[in-house]
Amino acid sequence: MSNPSILATIASEGLTQHKVYWFHDGSLVFRIQNHLFKVHRTLISRHSLFFASKIAKYSADDVVGSNVAKIADGMCIYMDVERDVSANDVEALLGHLYHDVSFFSLPSPLGRNLPFQRVASVIRASSPNQLDFPNIHSVALESLEAMFTTYPESFSLLHPLHESLNLATKYKLPLVRKAVFYSLVTTTNFDIEERADKGPTVDPIEDHTCGILSESDAWLCRRLLAHIIDHFTPTLFTPATTAHMACTDVFADMWMPLVITPALADDGVYKPLETLERIKSIDWATKGLCASCLIEKRQEWTEEQYTVWRLISGWLEKLDAQTARKGT
Repeated sequence: MSNPSILATIASEGLTQHKVYWFHDGSLVFRIQNHLFKVHRTLISRHSLFFASKIAKYSADDVVGSNVAKIADGMCIYMDVERDVSANDVEALLGHLYHDVSFFSLPSPLGRNLPFQRVASVIRASSPNQLDFPNIHSVALESLEAMFTTYPESFSLLHPLHESLNLATKYKLPLVRKAVFYSLVTTTNFDIEERADKGPTVDPIEDHTCGILSESDAWLCRRLLAHIIDHFTPTLFTPATTAHMACTDVFADMWMPLVITPALADDGVYKPLETLERIKSIDWATKGLCASCLIEKRQEWTEEQYTVWRLISGWLEKLDAQTARKGT
């Protein structure tokens, strides 16, 4: 491609040079959506299997090939990248590659303070079926996993549920997927209807935050909800007992007002992790429970949280198997 052809392409198609990743000494220009990125081909090809394979057929002295041109800022390879990836995702990827941001430096062991959207963008752009940056993709997946709790007694999920589910399913992250499904079951209505605000003009490349479940995921949520309720109902509606009759009487007297009534008021019947944590936080000592029984029961309630967490893994495996059989 000659220099005039590149300029004509930019002018005729309304393309814009990226505001950050257009380096004057760059040697590789590629197009994503309506943005042109001009970067350094040696750096890109070192990290990206996709670009390495594309660039390999050109030599540094090749100014004849259809995709090589002498442009104002020097010789470079030009390619129109045919990949299902957005310019925003590529920007996040290049931000990491050029060390413009350090969002893979975990500020805590769980990595809960990482910017979710930026990591999600890097995962998508660096994936094997997109721009294929294998090392960066692996680190990004680890960073995503670090955002999701593995400790059920302190369960919380602040990240976008539907986008997290899409990532966890596509890139096979079972721990993330379990946490997301638990939150979906306990906080949503499993909506599978078409959204009124999303029409045919929405770019599917950009629309990663769809708040609509697939029919199979909605079915899975309903079945998982049934399993959780069936398992947790006896625990919730049966007052705890201890080896001390006096302490057992405390539970018998206070279980309804302190445990059952609040659970019915805030849907705690199908939120076992949160409900058990609330039961543990009750000041049972002031109600008459002895110190030894309090320690014992709080330990049992914590163990029950971990039991539920393990059961969810098993339930999801069985439900996934059922879904797979339906699809065959």
